[in-house]
Amino acid sequence: MNLWTEYSFALPMRGYYADETAHNFLFISTVMDPPKAILSSQGCNLRSKVLSFIYNEYAIQRIKISTYHPAFNGKLDRFKSSLKHLTGNLKGLLPL
Repeated sequence: MNLWTEYSFALPMRGYYADETAHNFLFISTVMDPPKAILSSQGCNLRSKVLSFIYNEYAIQRIKISTYHPAFNGKLDRFKSSLKHLTGNLKGLLPL
């Protein structure tokens, strides 16, 4: 989520792995400009060597925050809640 414009971009992921996170991050960076800074939790996939390399290549500052910090990720938590609600309503309508 871009905290300045409040534009959100969500991609489905099969798992919570560093290579998939890096792939999706690069995909989003081709659609939008790479960010100057990233707020991230202490997740293993966000601390991987792959993403550290990407952060260095794009000169992205990584700001580490606690898992739940309302001052930093309140907007993101509301977005995730809304997304879960919307996709929950579509469960019966989408083919598997």
